[in-house]
Amino acid sequence: SDLEKRHGDGCSRGGRDGDNGDRITDQAVPLSNWHGGEGYFIHEVGTPDRYYAGAGIDGYTLEGSLSLGPYMSAIAAVTSLAVNAITAMIVFKGLLILGLSNGKVYQWDGASLTVCYDTTKTSGIGGFCIFEGNLYVSTNDTDGVVYRWVYVNATTTWATNYTVGDLAGDSVTAVPALSAHILEGVPLAYYGASASIHALVGQGANTGGTTVAADALQMLEPKLGVLIQYDGHLIAVGNDTTNNLWRLYDGDDTSTIGWQVKAPIEGGYITCAAVFGDTLYLGDSTKGRIWSYDGNNIELVKQLGSDQQPYTASILGMVAWRGGLWISILHTDGTCALLRFDGNQSWSRPVYGLSGTSPGPLAVYNDKLYYATNTTSSARLYKTDDTYCAAGYVESAVIDGQLPGTGLQWDRVKVRHTALVSGQSVAVAYSLEHSGSWTTIGTSSTVGATTATFELPRDVTADLIQFRTTLTGVAAGSSSALKVYAVVATYRPIPGAKREWQLTVRLEGPSVVGAEESGGWPHSRHLTLLDGSDETRSGEEISDEIWAMVDANLPVLFLDKDRGEQRVVEIAAYSEEDAALPEIDANAVGWDFVGKLRLKEV
Repeated sequence: SDLEKRHGDGCSRGGRDGDNGDRITDQAVPLSNWHGGEGYFIHEVGTPDRYYAGAGIDGYTLEGSLSLGPYMSAIAAVTSLAVNAITAMIVFKGLLILGLSNGKVYQWDGASLTVCYDTTKTSGIGGFCIFEGNLYVSTNDTDGVVYRWVYVNATTTWATNYTVGDLAGDSVTAVPALSAHILEGVPLAYYGASASIHALVGQGANTGGTTVAADALQMLEPKLGVLIQYDGHLIAVGNDTTNNLWRLYDGDDTSTIGWQVKAPIEGGYITCAAVFGDTLYLGDSTKGRIWSYDGNNIELVKQLGSDQQPYTASILGMVAWRGGLWISILHTDGTCALLRFDGNQSWSRPVYGLSGTSPGPLAVYNDKLYYATNTTSSARLYKTDDTYCAAGYVESAVIDGQLPGTGLQWDRVKVRHTALVSGQSVAVAYSLEHSGSWTTIGTSSTVGATTATFELPRDVTADLIQFRTTLTGVAAGSSSALKVYAVVATYRPIPGAKREWQLTVRLEGPSVVGAEESGGWPHSRHLTLLDGSDETRSGEEISDEIWAMVDANLPVLFLDKDRGEQRVVEIAAYSEEDAALPEIDANAVGWDFVGKLRLKEV
């Protein structure tokens, strides 16, 4: 019969058991790669290299290992100056040139610090520019003076080169930025000036005198934020610090610069910029925002903090170094730190714990990274020296074992690392339910050890867990590498007690097969519903609907008619078999099957 062709002996569908079961064997979560960077809340099996937070760590140099980040030591000669801030840095003639908030210009040769000029402008140095082999220096003073350091055969002289004058009734308030630019093959120097109404960009001079070029750009905003070369163009940013908005101006390389003006962006203003790869990155004064510009579009690529815990410092330093974009920031503990971006999606914090209340500018000199941190009367200049910092940590994303809502009993954690030397250690702690409270379960510190296993208390059960791995080196500035290769945690799911119902489903009703032969089934069987009406669906149709729910594997609603309660359940198992009903009426036509259904509370 057609019924036999479809269902065979009436039990073939029983083989498609919808019982998924619970995973009750031991499971393992390996954390063995930290290349994906920070900022990810949930641990995903497909992207195990991502983590929630960390600092003082290097997960980018050697993929598949975690080591301590670079050590940065303070240059004592700079600390002893007792100055408020280092406002600008540039490399010139084999020297690192420092611009200070007291208007002085210093040079650092890698061993000694020397003052090379004093502008006497207590408003501070604004910016530097190298043009025609000479160094140009601007200040944040209202006189608009730009200074030139003429360097010929190691003989140096300083002079006032030109003064940025007022334009169209505007009063110049500062010259915070300088930049070189090439127009149709001709190198030129440009200044960026803030003014009372419209910020200005104009061509500088290589001789004395007052210069405001005819092709000067008058911005819609009063403050000049950034002036920088990018992809053969001259990029200027105008800031409105009163109304918290900024706008980008893109100048081409034609003889009379053609400017493209971008739409304003509200909520902050730009304080620094750097080119990394083929992209220009811009640092914001507000909410820790970092923007990118590719020559066409401006996009927000990172925001530090959150609306509930907003980031409070301005981003004042950016530089490309050793395959990453490095950005000066304040860490969550209030110390000065460095954020690193790989240009793709990974952000990390290789350095933290430095003194200072305001992260300042960055520079690369002799392949070493220099970082200025600023505090009233106590500005510092830090530099890397290819050694390791003293300590760092990483916090995993929240782990739910891919069983959200199911308790997990955590068993042990095994850590694998390089052979420890005296003073090195690796500690592991856990936090339940993303509470922020950490409990240390063990520390590997035995000299020569490469692994350690830590047992968790038997009562450690949770839906969510995080692990914090802390690396401690020999000392700050040590050359002994410490690397962690893997942290593996094991657990057992605990489903817990849940209500279950086992039901027999009567698959009765008129058959959808053979209507012509039966002449409309005058004696077909019907189910009677709770309200006394007849079920209109056939047994086959009811069966198909149940199997569709099994296939969908989604929660369904179940009404317990005895208790009058509606519950959310899942179909744990379903099968069908011959009902073996007594033949009361030989003319009655229907489907003599029943379903065996097991429901489990979600």
